Amino acid sequence: MEKQKIIKTVIITIISLLAAGIVFGAIVYYNEQNKYEFTGQSSQGEISLSDLKGQNVVIYFGYTYCPDVCPITLETLGKAVESLKDYNITAKDLLLLYVTLDPARDTPEALDEYAMWFYPNGMGIRFEEEDLQKITKTYNIKYEIFPMEGSAVDYSVAHSSALFFFNKDGKLVDRITNLTVDNMAASIKKVMGIK
Repeated sequence: MEKQKIIKTVIITIISLLAAGIVFGAIVYYNEQNKYEFTGQSSQGEISLSDLKGQNVVIYFGYTYCPDVCPITLETLGKAVESLKDYNITAKDLLLLYVTLDPARDTPEALDEYAMWFYPNGMGIRFEEEDLQKITKTYNIKYEIFPMEGSAVDYSVAHSSALFFFNKDGKLVDRITNLTVDNMAASIKKVMGIK
């Protein structure tokens, strides 16, 4: 009788541990899937990353007054897509979300225009400063405002540079900081499921 009680206790303990492991795994999976979620302002109104499920998305953080890094990155993204024409991939297959690090000067409409100047399938996203700080922390993007005395603009925004690639299910597939045509093309292929 005592032996059966011990076996029953062991079985209940094992089942409890398995159930706890499944619940913990589900929570971790849910949190990871929703870690990058946001709601910001676009020229079409409020938009969330989850609203874009069904589309492949690449996110880049920059600003419209950026003199060099942002234009070069966006132009390079366009070249990366062009390099994949043999795979029948065009800019229509990858939506660019251009998130401003300069909400004081950038409007969603200005962001759209700027993004599409370099990449034909772009959309600007703007957050209020408090929300922007949370989003950039989640995405591990660093930025800092520097005064520009004697310049046509009052200040500049120094920032880290990375691209975040999400597939049609809204899952982060790749994050790259070495922003070459080849690296971007490889990430685009990953998003498209091309080996």
